[in-house]
Amino acid sequence: MNAKLYLSGKITGLPTPSYQEKFKAAQRKYERHGFKVVNPIYIKPLFGRPSWLCYMIADVWQLLSCKTIVMLYDWHDSRGARIELMVAILLRKQIIVDRPVRQIDTIKEIQDATWAGFVEEHKLENRLRRAEI
Repeated sequence: MNAKLYLSGKITGLPTPSYQEKFKAAQRKYERHGFKVVNPIYIKPLFGRPSWLCYMIADVWQLLSCKTIVMLYDWHDSRGARIELMVAILLRKQIIVDRPVRQIDTIKEIQDATWAGFVEEHKLENRLRRAEI
């Protein structure tokens, strides 16, 4: 069976066509690579109540069954996506940060972006370790 992954990104506050296309494009991308994708735009809210909390509970429930979470490019602008990331970290899920493709002019930009990502991941890991103590 193929690995199952959960897509996480900003939904609240965006126009429906905008977030739907973003999540559908990400789903197509990962399905082409053989993953079974859990897409939150298709998850029904808990008890059929269309509130933010009922959607989040249903989404996190689905995340529990996945090995991997994919953080879409705007995840940091979403309270729900940040919560999903914290759940994934606590449960030691694999985390993929999906960034939009853009032109990079120099090797220096690649090195700087990679180093900045490493530093942020290291800071987050240290904060989590301190929280466990």
